[in-house]
Amino acid sequence: MTAIERAIEGSVAAAGGDDPSRFDWQEAWYPVAYLRDLAKGQPTAFTLLGEDLVIWWDGQAWRAFADRCPHRLARLSEGRIAEDGLLECPYHGWAFQGDGTCDRIPQQVEGGTAHLSQRACARAYGHGDGAGDVVCVRGDRERAARVPLPLVEPVGDFVTEPPGWTLFDTFRDVPYDALTLLENVLDPSHLPFTHHRSVGNRSNAGPVELELQAHDRQGLPGLARPAGQVGQPVHAVCRALFDVA
Repeated sequence: MTAIERAIEGSVAAAGGDDPSRFDWQEAWYPVAYLRDLAKGQPTAFTLLGEDLVIWWDGQAWRAFADRCPHRLARLSEGRIAEDGLLECPYHGWAFQGDGTCDRIPQQVEGGTAHLSQRACARAYGHGDGAGDVVCVRGDRERAARVPLPLVEPVGDFVTEPPGWTLFDTFRDVPYDALTLLENVLDPSHLPFTHHRSVGNRSNAGPVELELQAHDRQGLPGLARPAGQVGQPVHAVCRALFDVA
């Protein structure tokens, strides 16, 4: 089934939620780790948009939970993957399946059903992986399954490095929040100085011409001719997400 056919059937949803007037940051995919950097035998902590997550392997897929046990809010990332493959809390040993349901409470009396309560479930987020990354979504898991992963198509089309491309892994922690990073991406005029001798050159500093083509919750597509560039303008230089509400 093609993407168009899935969209007609309603099986494809746009990132950002269903409200056409605003972008919901929790309803989008975010890459959080390279698969090769994760260990299947132990949980991994990660902070996304100010929320602590735990990433772990349940024997079939990588999972992303809120990094807190529903019992006493202990960090699940400090727990372990138990012998039966479940994520075990380090405080009281509550163990969770890949969908977040509680499988057992060691302190529960025989025949008890507290582990079946919704309040005993860990907060599980949507998950998926592609192009060597594991990604998770902060939001509704059922809707996440209908939102396409933000993959770079040329990378996914080749098992090895495609001709004319140089592929490498990089991960950088920067001391500012996502909005500051977004503002940086929306400001191409800094490239000649900040990225001199890599993707920029100081001698090219100058006005940046931009013809805005749209302005909606999905971003700012347009035609731009950076300073110092000759010839045809670049199409859709920046399509950054933002909230227009």
